[in-house]
Amino acid sequence: MTILSNSELYRFSPWLASASLIGEDSKIVAFEDQKYRYFHPLLKSFPVGQEGIIILRGPRRVGKTTLAKLLIKQLLIEQKIPKEAVIYYSLDQVADYKELYQLVTDILDYCRERTNAHIYLFLDEISFVKEWQRAVKQLADLNLLVKTTLFLTGSSAVDLLFSSEQLPQRRGKIYPADFEFSSLSFREFARLVDPRLTRSEFSPNKLPQYRKLLSDYLLCGGFPGIINEYYQTGTIADIYYDNFAKWIEGDIYKIGRHPQTAFRLFAEIAKRETTPVSLYELSKETDLASHATVSDYLTILDKMFLIYTARYFNLDQKKPDFKKNRKIYFLDPFIRNVVLAKNAASIDGAFEFSKKIIEENRPALVEEVTGASLWRKNNNLFYGRTGEKEVDFVSKDKLFEVKYQNKVTPGEFNYLNPALRKNLTVLSKANFDDKNKIFPAEFFLAGFTP
Repeated sequence: MTILSNSELYRFSPWLASASLIGEDSKIVAFEDQKYRYFHPLLKSFPVGQEGIIILRGPRRVGKTTLAKLLIKQLLIEQKIPKEAVIYYSLDQVADYKELYQLVTDILDYCRERTNAHIYLFLDEISFVKEWQRAVKQLADLNLLVKTTLFLTGSSAVDLLFSSEQLPQRRGKIYPADFEFSSLSFREFARLVDPRLTRSEFSPNKLPQYRKLLSDYLLCGGFPGIINEYYQTGTIADIYYDNFAKWIEGDIYKIGRHPQTAFRLFAEIAKRETTPVSLYELSKETDLASHATVSDYLTILDKMFLIYTARYFNLDQKKPDFKKNRKIYFLDPFIRNVVLAKNAASIDGAFEFSKKIIEENRPALVEEVTGASLWRKNNNLFYGRTGEKEVDFVSKDKLFEVKYQNKVTPGEFNYLNPALRKNLTVLSKANFDDKNKIFPAEFFLAGFTP
């Protein structure tokens, strides 16, 4: 039974009438109008002509749909792929795997009736579709994806229920086949906003410029649309905060959890940033029934690219202890600003509210951004403890301490034994001491290392 009409297909893929129409797509036009354009690495490595399933995960509003449209433009204009072999479809109105299966078979039939070329099928926001992996498994098992590249995008919440690991032996030979598109790190942000500065040689006299960049990053985070809005207007309109709050609420609701509970949890996380916290404590403060429920919510928020966690590492015993309290941080500064403004009922005037709370919490936020930078490189992030002393972060046997203050001296770290001290990098506010690896945080975050 066919459920797809040609008019519906042309609505989502207007280039079926003429390949040149891809240049008029609203996402393409908006991207080309931006001053600061982020080019995802996938644009250089997309596997043309390879059969398989690609999954692109990331939060809403980060640019996944725009990336899909840019890839389509590449295929149509640069690779000269027949227009009938390149299809985009948004799945926000597809209810379940049965509808998805029928939709995909309809699209493939349409393409194969018109071309023998390799087919590229872009299905956007697959997380809207209940049990989507069942349809994909069936399509693969019936050999209906022969000579087809299936490109799936989804808000990260989809990982909770439908991970790519549920598609063993069905992904084809494409490698890598899984990509993340989260908000930009500070390093990516700095390179986007001021490429001439970040490509130049390291110099201490450039610290004020990097400090300004970090201040901007704490305001607008790593979302390209917000970055362009901020640098174009000098502010961030309330509508952006409101829209982000609504998609967080909406995505949490769609996976069967309570948005109000999540925002109460956000508030407690913000209060305790940089401080180890127990699940029991969070359960008590948020009126959640148990620490297991808290853990469930934290997993969801992590998979939505909203928070990250640093677990406990015993530096004396050289091993982690997952029963100990954890540190929880926001992954992106703008998301932090959004949820705090929402919790404070301050969406009206959220930009000024954000500037105020940033100034009040700058050292903690520098620690948060530092941890996020390390987490993006290695998801196994820890905080350390030796005796009664704590080290902010442990990553791949390296230690990092954030001391965002005017004066830092090597003697402050004598509590570490020589082996640990050798592996310690201290991120300061202004100190340069290569011998003792004390380094301004802004330079480290931008990619310069001692």
